[in-house]
Amino acid sequence: MTELERIVHEQRMKVESEEQQRQFALYIRRALEEGRQNGFYVASPLGTDKMEYPFSVNLHPAPISGKPPRFPHKHDFFEMTYVLNGSCHNVFDNYEIILNQGDLLLMNPEVIHSLYTTSKLDVVFNFLISEETFRHTFFTLMSDNIISNFVFDYLYQIQKVSNHLILNCDNNPSLPEVLNRLIIEYYNRLPGYETILEFGLVQAFSFMARSCMQQFSAPTSYSSNMR
Repeated sequence: MTELERIVHEQRMKVESEEQQRQFALYIRRALEEGRQNGFYVASPLGTDKMEYPFSVNLHPAPISGKPPRFPHKHDFFEMTYVLNGSCHNVFDNYEIILNQGDLLLMNPEVIHSLYTTSKLDVVFNFLISEETFRHTFFTLMSDNIISNFVFDYLYQIQKVSNHLILNCDNNPSLPEVLNRLIIEYYNRLPGYETILEFGLVQAFSFMARSCMQQFSAPTSYSSNMR
Protein backbone atom coordinates (compact mmCIF):
# COMPACT_ATOMS: atom_id res chain seq x y z
CA MET A 1 0.00 0.00 0.00
CA THR A 2 1.43 3.39 -0.99
CA GLU A 3 1.43 6.40 1.33
CA LEU A 4 -1.44 7.99 -0.59
CA GLU A 5 -3.44 4.77 -0.57
CA ARG A 6 -2.95 4.55 3.20
CA ILE A 7 -4.19 8.12 3.65
CA VAL A 8 -7.26 7.49 1.48
CA HIS A 9 -8.04 4.29 3.40
CA GLU A 10 -7.64 5.96 6.80
CA GLN A 11 -9.74 8.97 5.84
CA ARG A 12 -12.51 6.74 4.46
CA MET A 13 -12.47 4.67 7.67
CA LYS A 14 -12.56 7.84 9.74
CA VAL A 15 -15.63 9.13 7.91
CA GLU A 16 -17.37 5.81 8.54
CA SER A 17 -16.95 6.17 12.32
CA GLU A 18 -20.12 6.87 14.33
CA GLU A 19 -19.01 10.31 15.53
CA GLN A 20 -17.93 11.43 12.06
CA GLN A 21 -21.23 10.27 10.60
CA ARG A 22 -23.08 12.25 13.26
CA GLN A 23 -21.08 15.41 12.53
CA PHE A 24 -21.50 14.93 8.78
CA ALA A 25 -25.28 14.48 9.20
CA LEU A 26 -25.47 17.75 11.16
CA TYR A 27 -23.42 19.50 8.49
CA ILE A 28 -25.66 18.18 5.68
CA ARG A 29 -28.79 19.19 7.61
CA ARG A 30 -27.48 22.74 7.97
CA ALA A 31 -26.52 22.80 4.28
CA LEU A 32 -29.99 21.64 3.23
CA GLU A 33 -31.72 24.22 5.43
CA GLU A 34 -29.53 27.03 4.12
CA GLY A 35 -29.94 25.72 0.57
CA ARG A 36 -33.72 25.77 0.81
CA GLN A 37 -33.62 29.40 1.94
CA ASN A 38 -31.04 30.74 -0.54
CA GLY A 39 -30.79 28.14 -3.30
CA PHE A 40 -27.23 27.37 -2.12
CA TYR A 41 -25.19 27.27 1.07
CA VAL A 42 -21.84 28.79 2.03
CA ALA A 43 -19.41 25.96 2.75
CA SER A 44 -16.57 26.41 5.22
CA PRO A 45 -13.39 24.30 5.30
CA LEU A 46 -14.09 20.78 6.54
CA GLY A 47 -17.43 21.94 7.85
CA THR A 48 -15.80 24.38 10.28
CA ASP A 49 -15.48 28.15 10.40
CA LYS A 50 -11.65 28.13 10.42
CA MET A 51 -9.17 27.87 7.55
CA GLU A 52 -6.07 25.92 8.54
CA TYR A 53 -2.80 27.66 7.63
CA PRO A 54 -1.69 27.85 4.90
CA PHE A 55 -4.62 25.90 3.48
CA SER A 56 -6.80 22.87 4.11
CA VAL A 57 -7.03 19.57 2.23
CA ASN A 58 -9.93 17.15 2.34
CA LEU A 59 -10.84 13.91 0.65
CA HIS A 60 -14.18 14.14 -1.12
CA PRO A 61 -16.64 11.67 0.47
CA ALA A 62 -17.36 8.41 -1.33
CA PRO A 63 -20.75 8.44 -3.06
CA ILE A 64 -23.88 7.20 -1.34
CA SER A 65 -25.81 4.45 -3.13
CA GLY A 66 -28.54 5.70 -5.42
CA LYS A 67 -28.70 9.07 -7.16
CA PRO A 68 -25.65 11.19 -6.31
CA PRO A 69 -26.69 14.02 -3.96
CA ARG A 70 -26.07 17.56 -5.16
CA PHE A 71 -25.53 20.39 -2.72
CA PRO A 72 -25.06 23.73 -4.52
CA HIS A 73 -22.68 25.83 -2.47
CA LYS A 74 -20.00 28.51 -2.64
CA HIS A 75 -16.94 29.51 -0.61
CA ASP A 76 -15.09 32.62 0.47
CA PHE A 77 -11.81 30.97 -0.55
CA PHE A 78 -10.27 29.40 -3.65
CA GLU A 79 -10.95 25.71 -4.15
CA MET A 80 -8.62 23.48 -6.13
CA THR A 81 -10.01 20.03 -7.01
CA TYR A 82 -7.50 17.31 -7.90
CA VAL A 83 -8.63 13.95 -9.32
CA LEU A 84 -6.12 11.36 -8.14
CA ASN A 85 -8.10 8.38 -9.45
CA GLY A 86 -11.31 7.92 -11.43
CA SER A 87 -13.41 10.99 -12.18
CA CYS A 88 -15.84 13.50 -10.69
CA HIS A 89 -18.60 15.84 -11.84
CA ASN A 90 -18.96 19.53 -11.03
CA VAL A 91 -22.26 21.27 -11.75
CA PHE A 92 -22.28 25.04 -12.24
CA ASP A 93 -25.18 27.38 -12.91
CA ASN A 94 -26.08 26.20 -16.42
CA TYR A 95 -23.54 23.53 -17.34
CA GLU A 96 -21.65 20.54 -15.97
CA ILE A 97 -18.02 19.53 -16.37
CA ILE A 98 -16.45 16.09 -15.95
CA LEU A 99 -12.96 15.88 -14.49
CA ASN A 100 -10.91 12.75 -15.13
CA GLN A 101 -7.82 11.27 -13.52
CA GLY A 102 -5.00 13.81 -13.57
CA ASP A 103 -7.30 16.81 -13.99
CA LEU A 104 -6.96 19.85 -11.77
CA LEU A 105 -9.73 22.44 -11.36
CA LEU A 106 -9.12 25.86 -9.79
CA MET A 107 -12.32 27.67 -8.83
CA ASN A 108 -12.99 31.25 -7.93
CA PRO A 109 -14.43 32.21 -4.56
CA GLU A 110 -18.18 32.89 -4.65
CA VAL A 111 -18.80 30.53 -7.60
CA ILE A 112 -21.87 28.38 -6.92
CA HIS A 113 -21.20 24.74 -7.78
CA SER A 114 -21.94 21.17 -6.75
CA LEU A 115 -19.25 18.47 -6.81
CA TYR A 116 -20.08 14.77 -6.78
CA THR A 117 -18.59 11.36 -7.61
CA THR A 118 -20.31 8.22 -8.86
CA SER A 119 -17.97 5.41 -7.75
CA LYS A 120 -16.12 4.45 -4.57
CA LEU A 121 -13.05 4.06 -6.78
CA ASP A 122 -13.08 7.82 -7.44
CA VAL A 123 -10.45 9.55 -5.32
CA VAL A 124 -10.77 13.34 -5.33
CA PHE A 125 -8.95 15.79 -3.08
CA ASN A 126 -10.02 19.40 -2.50
CA PHE A 127 -7.41 22.02 -1.63
CA LEU A 128 -9.06 24.97 0.15
CA ILE A 129 -6.91 28.09 -0.15
CA SER A 130 -7.71 31.38 1.56
CA GLU A 131 -7.64 34.53 -0.57
CA GLU A 132 -4.81 35.87 1.61
CA THR A 133 -2.72 32.74 0.98
CA PHE A 134 -3.55 32.87 -2.74
CA ARG A 135 -2.43 36.50 -2.99
CA HIS A 136 0.75 35.80 -1.00
CA THR A 137 1.59 32.87 -3.29
CA PHE A 138 0.82 34.92 -6.39
CA PHE A 139 3.08 37.81 -5.42
CA THR A 140 5.86 35.37 -4.54
CA LEU A 141 5.63 34.07 -8.11
CA MET A 142 5.70 37.59 -9.55
CA SER A 143 9.43 37.72 -8.77
CA ASP A 144 9.94 35.19 -11.59
CA ASN A 145 9.72 37.33 -14.75
CA ILE A 146 9.56 34.30 -17.02
CA ILE A 147 6.21 33.10 -15.72
CA SER A 148 4.77 36.28 -14.16
CA ASN A 149 2.69 37.19 -17.23
CA PHE A 150 1.19 33.73 -17.36
CA VAL A 151 0.50 33.74 -13.64
CA PHE A 152 -1.29 37.06 -13.98
CA ASP A 153 -3.29 36.02 -17.04
CA TYR A 154 -4.29 32.55 -15.90
CA LEU A 155 -4.02 32.23 -12.13
CA TYR A 156 -4.90 35.75 -10.95
CA GLN A 157 -7.13 37.18 -13.66
CA ILE A 158 -9.29 34.06 -13.33
CA GLN A 159 -10.97 36.05 -10.56
CA LYS A 160 -12.18 38.55 -13.14
CA VAL A 161 -12.72 36.67 -16.40
CA SER A 162 -13.73 33.10 -15.56
CA ASN A 163 -15.36 30.96 -12.90
CA HIS A 164 -12.69 28.32 -13.14
CA LEU A 165 -9.57 27.02 -14.82
CA ILE A 166 -9.00 23.36 -15.80
CA LEU A 167 -5.55 21.85 -16.25
CA ASN A 168 -4.47 18.32 -17.04
CA CYS A 169 -1.38 17.06 -15.25
CA ASP A 170 -0.44 14.52 -17.92
CA ASN A 171 1.78 16.95 -19.81
CA ASN A 172 3.52 18.10 -16.62
CA PRO A 173 4.33 15.11 -14.36
CA SER A 174 6.03 17.37 -11.83
CA LEU A 175 2.67 18.92 -10.89
CA PRO A 176 1.00 15.74 -9.55
CA GLU A 177 4.24 14.90 -7.73
CA VAL A 178 4.01 18.21 -5.86
CA LEU A 179 0.27 17.81 -5.20
CA ASN A 180 0.76 14.27 -3.90
CA ARG A 181 3.52 15.47 -1.59
CA LEU A 182 1.28 18.27 -0.29
CA ILE A 183 -1.45 15.75 0.53
CA ILE A 184 1.00 13.46 2.35
CA GLU A 185 2.55 16.33 4.33
CA TYR A 186 -0.86 17.72 5.25
CA TYR A 187 -2.16 14.46 6.68
CA ASN A 188 1.06 13.22 8.31
CA ARG A 189 1.72 16.51 10.13
CA LEU A 190 5.40 15.74 10.75
CA PRO A 191 7.68 18.48 12.19
CA GLY A 192 8.11 21.34 9.72
CA TYR A 193 5.08 20.39 7.64
CA GLU A 194 3.61 23.92 7.62
CA THR A 195 6.74 25.35 6.00
CA ILE A 196 6.77 22.51 3.47
CA LEU A 197 3.09 23.19 2.68
CA GLU A 198 3.71 26.89 2.16
CA PHE A 199 6.64 26.42 -0.21
CA GLY A 200 4.94 23.44 -1.85
CA LEU A 201 1.99 25.62 -2.77
CA VAL A 202 4.34 28.06 -4.50
CA GLN A 203 5.80 25.12 -6.41
CA ALA A 204 2.32 23.89 -7.36
CA PHE A 205 1.31 27.28 -8.77
CA SER A 206 4.61 27.53 -10.64
CA PHE A 207 3.97 24.19 -12.34
CA MET A 208 0.36 25.24 -12.99
CA ALA A 209 1.64 28.34 -14.75
CA ARG A 210 3.97 26.17 -16.82
CA SER A 211 1.05 23.91 -17.73
CA CYS A 212 -0.91 26.98 -18.81
CA MET A 213 1.88 27.88 -21.19
CA GLN A 214 1.77 24.38 -22.67
CA GLN A 215 -1.99 23.87 -22.67
CA PHE A 216 -3.43 27.23 -23.67
CA SER A 217 -2.51 29.66 -26.41
CA ALA A 218 -4.96 32.36 -25.27
CA PRO A 219 -7.17 33.07 -22.24
CA THR A 220 -10.23 32.28 -24.35
CA SER A 221 -9.34 28.59 -24.03
CA TYR A 222 -10.59 28.51 -20.44
CA SER A 223 -13.82 26.73 -21.37
CA SER A 224 -12.24 24.05 -23.58
CA ASN A 225 -13.02 21.27 -21.08
CA MET A 226 -16.69 22.09 -20.56
CA ARG A 227 -19.08 19.24 -21.18
